[in-house]
Amino acid sequence: MSVELVGREAEYAGHLLLAWPGSSLGLGVVQREVLGAMADMVESLLSSDAGMARCGTVRRLDVPAGPWSSVSAISLAGNPSRGQVWEALEDAFGACAGRVFVSAAAMPPLALDLVEAVVGAAVVSTSSTGTGGEVPGAISFRVLVADTERAAGVEQGARLVARALGRARAWTDAPGNRLGPSEFVEELCEQGRVAGLEVTRLDGAELAARGYGGITAVAGGSSQPGWLVRLDHRPPDVNARAPVALVGKGVTFDSGGLSLKTGSVMASMRRDMAGAAAVGAVMLALPTLRVQAAVRAYIPVVENMPGGSAYRPGDVVTLYGGRSVEIDTTDAEGRLILAEAMVTAFEDGAQEVIEVSTLCGAGVLGRHLSGVMGEDALVGHLLAAAHEAGEGLWRMPLPVQVREGLRSTAADLHQVVPGGEWDSPMIQGGAFLSHFVPEGRAWAHIDLGGQVTRTSTSGTVASGVPVRTLLRFLTGRASRNDHAG
Repeated sequence: MSVELVGREAEYAGHLLLAWPGSSLGLGVVQREVLGAMADMVESLLSSDAGMARCGTVRRLDVPAGPWSSVSAISLAGNPSRGQVWEALEDAFGACAGRVFVSAAAMPPLALDLVEAVVGAAVVSTSSTGTGGEVPGAISFRVLVADTERAAGVEQGARLVARALGRARAWTDAPGNRLGPSEFVEELCEQGRVAGLEVTRLDGAELAARGYGGITAVAGGSSQPGWLVRLDHRPPDVNARAPVALVGKGVTFDSGGLSLKTGSVMASMRRDMAGAAAVGAVMLALPTLRVQAAVRAYIPVVENMPGGSAYRPGDVVTLYGGRSVEIDTTDAEGRLILAEAMVTAFEDGAQEVIEVSTLCGAGVLGRHLSGVMGEDALVGHLLAAAHEAGEGLWRMPLPVQVREGLRSTAADLHQVVPGGEWDSPMIQGGAFLSHFVPEGRAWAHIDLGGQVTRTSTSGTVASGVPVRTLLRFLTGRASRNDHAG
């Protein structure tokens, strides 16, 4: 696979894909030059097609033969967000083959954002399922832009972001029998070292010896041990004393444990490690993107199974750091391992912790939004980064009543609020984790909910959310630190 940015002097061949901005804007000057005598006819066809008013609609055009083997148009009408543009292009590119000439020069409202989306969507739509890398030779894209010099400035960054997105998706979609805890940890550590990260990991025996009761309990029912992986990105000449920390939930398969899930729900539980996949992919991208901020990732990795040594409802588990938790359901395992990872991050000096997880199955915000809750300033920066990245993020409350409702008489905390059926599972998960945030430290919880997957031309696949948001946030944080200095 190759992606090349070209100007109006380029030679055209293969399939021509036009980016259609809507009838109010029409074809751009450069697109008219490409189409020549067919421009008016093409514009008339697209303007009269009601379906082309909807972003993502693709039409193959019946036009006279030219230098192209075929011509089609994709609608980017209706002032779409960056995320909508990216997804629309990705779906269109996924159906392409051979040589594709993409005319993206008619979208002044999106300008360089469109170039980023075109390049990124082209790369991720042809990513290798194993590594998130590009598949050589399968398809080639030539992208027509109005200003090749300015567009080249965003091209490389778009490629790197897309590779991170592809890597996160590949991990998330991997079957549990092929990417169990040990296999996932091995890939994380090996690729982390290759990327230039500092890598440390604790296995099941080490975790038990150090008092990580949560990870140990959740992993108890599986034949595979639990793990805690730490990845460090420490650029030279950057203050690493108080890095931002990322925490990602890595449950490679979640049967629910003894609180067994139903079969229809369980089938999708290979994706219960989407948070860890996103965090790991982001960390691997930081050195190549040259992000000038110290960042650490803490990734607890387990498999939640109902074996003979599984933990039970009614058990009291003491987590790393000393807090005890009364187990109400073994299907609320994620908050236990995340709490221990968060405690470790704060213990290591993190001033800001961003935790990403599929903590509840309730899609209270639907399929296009993830919930975020936590400290005001940090949440504000994440919302801004999500808006820039084109990923849906919505602030959720943390009512004190829910937080206090987790108090237990048998332990320090319940996993869930007893009798709290009317309290949102998403809010309960965030409220539980908030008990593990020291005073004066910033924390944010991103619950992916229904946004873990997206529906594409190839079916239901992992979305890779919030890879782009986290990369925008970390790049912006480095910039904020520069200005502060």
